[in-house]
Amino acid sequence: MMAKNPQKIIEKIRECIMQYPEVEESSACTRISFKVRKKGVVFVSEKNYDIMVKLDKSQQQVAKLQQKHPQNYHIGKHGWVTIVFEGESAPSFTTMKKWIDESYRILAPKKLVATLEN
Repeated sequence: MMAKNPQKIIEKIRECIMQYPEVEESSACTRISFKVRKKGVVFVSEKNYDIMVKLDKSQQQVAKLQQKHPQNYHIGKHGWVTIVFEGESAPSFTTMKKWIDESYRILAPKKLVATLEN
């Protein structure tokens, strides 16, 4: 379960993703977007308190969570997953960090991904 202050969670997400190579923060519609070379890798909504990441290996885990808590987890087209990080069924921040990492590794250029530790 996540902390009770969603603004603190948004700040933790920001700190986490900004540690990756060449990530820049901008706005996309009503979301904060984190991009690598103009390609979005993570999107955060301050209004709905959710995060959108692209997942592959972790999609099965999210699908199980979606069955239990459909209000907090949604798997969209092409591997994009929206997760509400507020409430009783929200994932831990450790889990969210794993999903942020997976999204970056899927979407960032392979040369940048190669600079990361496994």
